[in-house]
Amino acid sequence: MRSQPHLLIDVRPQNEFEICRLPSSVNVPPKEILDNKFIERFPNELADEKLPIIVLCRRGNDSQIAVQHMCNKFPSHTIRDIVGGLYAWHYRIDREFPIY
Repeated sequence: MRSQPHLLIDVRPQNEFEICRLPSSVNVPPKEILDNKFIERFPNELADEKLPIIVLCRRGNDSQIAVQHMCNKFPSHTIRDIVGGLYAWHYRIDREFPIY
């Protein structure tokens, strides 16, 4: 099974991102999302309205805030979060993935 192209944004603080991360994820702290600075980092990705954007955090709370803000800014994009964050990833997808 091939993975569909997407943009995977991890909104945890940089020090937490360095502890563990999903492959191909990029770190964008919540402040950068709320200040719209993320737009400068991903001009090509945001120009493609068909490219799904997936947002995650440790437990799923910060990612919900980021998704809501991004959906308001880019209403025609598909933007979702991983419900339950990396904790849910660990318990539902990959028990080998470290949690802290």
